[in-house]
Amino acid sequence: MAAGRLDEALTWYQCAADVGYSKALQWAADLMAAAGRLDEALTWYQRAADAGHTEALRWAADLTAAAGQLVGADRLDEAVTWVERAVVASGTEAMRWAAEALAAAGHLDGALTWVERAVDAEDTEAMRWAADLMAAVGRLDEALTWYQLAADAGHTKALQCAADRLAEADRLDDALHWAERPADAGHTKALRWAADRLAEADRLDDALHWVERATDAGDAEALRWAADLMAAAGRLDEALTWYQRAANAGHTATLQWAADRLAEADRLDDALHWAERAADAGQTKALRWTADQLAEADRLDDALHWVERAADAGDAEALRWAACWLADTGRLDDADQLWLYGWEPDRSIADAWDPPISASRNPGCHQ
Repeated sequence: MAAGRLDEALTWYQCAADVGYSKALQWAADLMAAAGRLDEALTWYQRAADAGHTEALRWAADLTAAAGQLVGADRLDEAVTWVERAVVASGTEAMRWAAEALAAAGHLDGALTWVERAVDAEDTEAMRWAADLMAAVGRLDEALTWYQLAADAGHTKALQCAADRLAEADRLDDALHWAERPADAGHTKALRWAADRLAEADRLDDALHWVERATDAGDAEALRWAADLMAAAGRLDEALTWYQRAANAGHTATLQWAADRLAEADRLDDALHWAERAADAGQTKALRWTADQLAEADRLDDALHWVERAADAGDAEALRWAACWLADTGRLDDADQLWLYGWEPDRSIADAWDPPISASRNPGCHQ
């Protein structure tokens, strides 16, 4: 904004303030600060604070905004003076703001001084914020001290935060020590977190120890996670044990997942055994899955048996799939007859009969 227009804008802001809209004084201050006229901006900030902003937080916002402008210009001593006045109005909120502003300006020790004042004023959340700040700038051991203070003040999540920071710094064993503590405090997610980190470090057996603990703490999903982990590591027979445990705990879908892993390992007959169990447990999708696997293995008669079971279980697409497989293997007459006339109750292909409506000979196999 041109200088002449800026002064004109200030006149209008003053007019607004004169008729009782004192917030205009803050806007004028912001405008002057944006124009680089900081000392004039401070005068307007002071007038805003003196002109009816009686609510403590709004008054503090005016003063802290002024402090923000001063920090940006590296006039820290003046900024501190403004923050001190804001503290009178809003207490620890301004202290935390001061710490954040100083940290952003690279004055970490000065920031910690304000954090300590906030802590002394019983702002326990400031402890965790200080810990995060120290960790972010690489002063991890100092951060751990703050995380411990936060935990002692009742912020048990600070323990997991400490574990996260240590893991990020490749200090896994130290991280596990800190994760142990939130787990003991009832945060069962810490157990799975520890298992994840150990698995990433290829320490699978150690990871399974933590999974066992998670399971004992009621995390039934951990069983399936452990099974997937072992399967991905090529330890499939061990994975099957975990899949079975998950199924025993009520997660019957894991029977199908076990079948998937076995099929991927070219152990089709074993996969069919697990799929059979999944179907018996109510996982009806296992019936079509098994038919698909058998069809891909050119075991069409076996596949048709399974797709018939799928039809019995209410799979409306089963007949179309059966007709397609017959067509794909060159049994076109059987495919047409099945598509046109369906199955007999014993699942043999029905003889020709006069349908009540015209029927297409194309079952849509390749749509």
